[in-house]
Amino acid sequence: MKKLISLLMCAVTLVMLAGCSKPEIIDKAKQALSTEPAKTTVSVTFPEGYTIAQTAALLEENGVCTKEDFLEAVNDVDQFDYDFIKDIKDRDKRAFILEGYIFPDTYEFYIGESAAKAVSRFLKNTDRKLTDEMYRKAEKLGYSMDEIITIASIIQKEAGIKKEMPKVSSVLHNRLNDSYNKLECDVTINYLKKYVIPFISGDDTDRYNEYYNTYKCQGLPAGAICNPGIDAINAALEPADTKYMFFVTDKTDTSKYYYAETYKEHLQNCKKAGWN
Repeated sequence: MKKLISLLMCAVTLVMLAGCSKPEIIDKAKQALSTEPAKTTVSVTFPEGYTIAQTAALLEENGVCTKEDFLEAVNDVDQFDYDFIKDIKDRDKRAFILEGYIFPDTYEFYIGESAAKAVSRFLKNTDRKLTDEMYRKAEKLGYSMDEIITIASIIQKEAGIKKEMPKVSSVLHNRLNDSYNKLECDVTINYLKKYVIPFISGDDTDRYNEYYNTYKCQGLPAGAICNPGIDAINAALEPADTKYMFFVTDKTDTSKYYYAETYKEHLQNCKKAGWN
């Protein structure tokens, strides 16, 4: 009987190892032979639009790694080998280099794992989400994927509902293609105030204001202002076909949007929306 059970266990093990790579088989074998107790895991969900600062706080809250270690890891990008990271320009101008690439989703972590390992989990998922078709669409629009991620992050913060995202995207694209070339989005200032300045020190405050405040800088900010979901990324790649240059949300009903082609129309919309 014992011999039969042993044979059955071997058969089950072979089935479980089928399709595994050599390193995975070795790892599973080590786990099976180890006398150490299994590591405790935790499942954590990160909402669309979460910033790196918010992500770091949630990881610490769940016992994965400390905020400080995570914020350090997202700026130590040379340890991660992904094409989309290699394409990130002007890294010295970014508060958190990997802002935009910590894809919102539900992840399984080990309690007490390294911040670098946690970042790797996010980046592996991001790499799966950014398809070749997306890169082709970005190139057709004349943007790098990094620029698309930045646009998507603004869409994510400006358009809380999916159906408005393509129209909000059209406003951003139209402004970027206009000679005025300023986005003037309040969400970029809010990002600085809530998710950058509290986590930096010294003279960097003024420097990042220059790079991220879209009332000051021309074109796009230095980088993403949050980690956008797939709907926002798709909207950045497929803006609605409009001539809109302005939009405003209703003061009491944030699901209601008003769009305008001219500043005069925009002022009228602001009154309709209850802002003055």
